[in-house]
Amino acid sequence: MLALARRWRSAKAPIWPAPCTRGNFSSAASQVAEDVPVPQTFEEAIGDKPLLVRDYIRQALYHPKFGYFSSRPDVVGSMREPLDFSGISGGRFAYRKHIAELYKQNDMSWFTPVELFQPWYGFAVAEYILQTMNPQFPLKIYEIGGGTGTCASNVLGYIRERQGDVYKTMHYTSVDVSEGLANKQRHRLCEEEEHGDKFSVECRNARDKSGWGEQDESPCYVVMLEVLDNMPHDLLFRESSKSPWMETYVQYDSSESRFVEHHRPVEDSLVSRCLEILGKERDGDSVDVVRKLTKSVKSIFSRVLPSPEKWWIPTGCMELLESLHYARPNMVMVVSDFSFLPEVKIPGRGAPLVSSKKDGVTTDYSSYLDAKGEADIFFPTDFDQLLILDNECAISQSEGKIVPNKFGVYRGSAIMSSSNFMSRFAYVNQVKTKSGFNPLLDEYSNTKVYLSAPVLKG
Repeated sequence: MLALARRWRSAKAPIWPAPCTRGNFSSAASQVAEDVPVPQTFEEAIGDKPLLVRDYIRQALYHPKFGYFSSRPDVVGSMREPLDFSGISGGRFAYRKHIAELYKQNDMSWFTPVELFQPWYGFAVAEYILQTMNPQFPLKIYEIGGGTGTCASNVLGYIRERQGDVYKTMHYTSVDVSEGLANKQRHRLCEEEEHGDKFSVECRNARDKSGWGEQDESPCYVVMLEVLDNMPHDLLFRESSKSPWMETYVQYDSSESRFVEHHRPVEDSLVSRCLEILGKERDGDSVDVVRKLTKSVKSIFSRVLPSPEKWWIPTGCMELLESLHYARPNMVMVVSDFSFLPEVKIPGRGAPLVSSKKDGVTTDYSSYLDAKGEADIFFPTDFDQLLILDNECAISQSEGKIVPNKFGVYRGSAIMSSSNFMSRFAYVNQVKTKSGFNPLLDEYSNTKVYLSAPVLKG
């Protein structure tokens, strides 16, 4: 049976910070003025003002008191020690049974891939970086959404052992919106593993351009392992393919004691920019013959039987890319995420899976409005759209400093399956069961890796 991962998770960066000390770890909730009532429920925290869908999702996931990740720092599991894959006697079935037992023992919603396959997953990321870095510059790595710090631990450990000279001058900065996870990383990397002067963590929103400080044009790497899937999206709606897209707002209806949707003409600047870029890809001509034919058939069908459409657009991802390309224009991006999610109940192109797990039992929701900080909201990544956004954001944030190559491309990009990436950069023989089954290569067929680097400077 084809294995489709429901969740290969990590929870959810800066000018050069002081080692292990920089970052605001105070909760936003503690900064509430004394005369302002402290909300007691998610509904009170949201209030009755209309919010764009991305803002509602941001609150449901990251509100300092009621957000899914902020209020549950242990939702992402941490392995006490690496798995002994050679000790698993069978193949796929035996592996899955073993993992299921781990979930029961630890009462965790999920383990990240870098956690399950440590240290080999992190080693593969480090090996890719060492093979592609410019040795003329000190190595700088930024990780967004560092989870429990396992990736940072494995990457730093690998480079310290394999390239001691690189390790001496490098720095690894983690940026995480979760105060609890940021503190875990800080304690683990700086105190337990003594990477003190090589590692620092900041608790803040990486999408906020102001948090990155002044532009730094030196080469660096930005690592994002399962980060885009939790980036807030906006929801567009139209009555038919001939109607204009409208943006969606969420508002609490006290008379019905529930959140409801409203649609308005597109006014938000971020929604407008994202729609302008991706609307060309969706509605414009395609060089792919199959996609042209499919679009033609859909167009004919929509004229015969017009129907409403919903489209989840990655405005959070675009906001992040704009900030990154402005702040670190010569970055190399290493992105891993889902390209497809099974059993999605929510309608719309690119719709999220809304799910929670308790006592080993998974519960899926039919509406994102029901999450309310009690469930994860995660999206598939359209990697073709990611490539388009990456190039467009590089152009818009470059202030004319970069020019395309002869193919009109501003970024050198590659999209590959996770198994392909691991086959090239990981010690794959270390992740085999007794029967020869390799979960690092054979599971999670719905994940991909995106690699992107600058090509030319003007």
